[in-house]
Amino acid sequence: MSNRPGFTLIEAVSTLFVITVALLGTVTGFIKISSLTQEIKDTVVEDKYIVGKMENIRGTDFVDITTESETGTTVTETTVTVQMEPSVEIEVPVKEVSISSSWTSHAYPGKEITRTITFYVYKRGINWRP
Repeated sequence: MSNRPGFTLIEAVSTLFVITVALLGTVTGFIKISSLTQEIKDTVVEDKYIVGKMENIRGTDFVDITTESETGTTVTETTVTVQMEPSVEIEVPVKEVSISSSWTSHAYPGKEITRTITFYVYKRGINWRP
């Protein structure tokens, strides 16, 4: 029997095992990539949501920017001292606005992800510089 050409049963089973392990690894990789792609899509959607809220606040009068104006938004009022000239300082009212958004991860089921963007609004406009 040892002179006959062909495969033994052990060779066929071990080859089938190696192919199965390789295919399982490939399928697992595709599943993980798919969930990470969905995670990226969710992040982009939430970032666009936050940017939309920022644009809404940008068009709001300074006195009307409050925590109640948008859900998921916190507003802290403060003043900043600005050096106008070597001997002239002015107090500028500023609102620190933080916008948060949360969602559940697809890549890591059950994990809550929160994105927060903080920006500052000056009484004379969002990008005002003295």
